[in-house]
Amino acid sequence: MNFQILWTQESKVSFAENIFYLETNWSEKVIANFMEETEKCIEVLRSNIYAGIYDPNLKCRKILVTEQIYLLYEVYEDTQTIYLLSFWNNYRKPITLL
Repeated sequence: MNFQILWTQESKVSFAENIFYLETNWSEKVIANFMEETEKCIEVLRSNIYAGIYDPNLKCRKILVTEQIYLLYEVYEDTQTIYLLSFWNNYRKPITLL
């Protein structure tokens, strides 16, 4: 399976917010690691759409990008598309979708 990956506006914004936080509080190395781990997760999802766990409360799947950040996503098998919904920092409990 090679699903198309589409970023929602929320996923773009939340990704940028996480990068901004890292730029403000951490090093370039941490930022590079977050970006690398994000790309690894996306590649995992391309080949294994169900790599993340389903969260019935969120009604979507989530995969751990780093110890602090989940990537929330939805799978549409009929169009072979994965929608990236949001990058959720685990310190912002509880997780709720927009």
